[in-house]
Amino acid sequence: MLGRAVLVVLAAASLLASAADVKGQNKFFGVPIFNGKKQAADGGAAATSEDGEDQTELAAFLTNLGFAKYASREFLDKLDDELAYDSIEDMTYILDDDEYAEVGMSKEDATTIHEAAQREMLRRFLAAVPVEAGMEPGGFVKHLDKLYAAGYEEPEDLEDIEEEEASELGLTLAEVKILASRAEEHEARELMTTMLVTYRDSDGTNPFKDEEVWRPMVEALVAAGCETLQDVGHLSSGEVTGLSDENLAKLQGDPRVLAHTRKQEL
Repeated sequence: MLGRAVLVVLAAASLLASAADVKGQNKFFGVPIFNGKKQAADGGAAATSEDGEDQTELAAFLTNLGFAKYASREFLDKLDDELAYDSIEDMTYILDDDEYAEVGMSKEDATTIHEAAQREMLRRFLAAVPVEAGMEPGGFVKHLDKLYAAGYEEPEDLEDIEEEEASELGLTLAEVKILASRAEEHEARELMTTMLVTYRDSDGTNPFKDEEVWRPMVEALVAAGCETLQDVGHLSSGEVTGLSDENLAKLQGDPRVLAHTRKQEL
């Protein structure tokens, strides 16, 4: 589900005001990481395996759309260098401020890619929505076309879905309520996920990198009401069911969490 640029700890809270924008991660943290570039923990320019996986997925996505010309290594590197784009999710921003023009892409191509990326991210959201007993596993995906056509282009849009729309969208009232509730938590869930999969210990390792580790932690943090990094910083020991005090201490020691918590306290 994630198309994330990998982050390492922030060097200083001053980056909150001085660093340049990076798509995706900046949406959540309010700051870019690595001063706008993806770097290894030692400050080098090496991309992590997550970046490579995202780019491989993006290349396949573009090729399947009929845009093999944008799936070349040369063009993918250009996207990364010029726009810090390296994932399908990043392509949902390609129309912002005519950024497509900066990499020599036509508006027509950019629009097609943007819409396809939006649909894919909405599909992934729908596929991940848990179903109640008696419902078809992953059954929300079948509603993708109708939802997108009705103007629900992003997961957050589903916060405003009305019960009155249920029948025309082919949804039950129970399904509408599930979608709206999940959509309300979407940004918080994305933020908690990004925080965990991009966490770095002092030695540069990430004890939360595997999905079987980070996913239950995300659900525990969201269930505890965490919507921001400040919320994580203000948690108390034993407050989050399913999250050990040791792991909570690690997260609260993350410079990104510290920076946002201190910023709020000023």
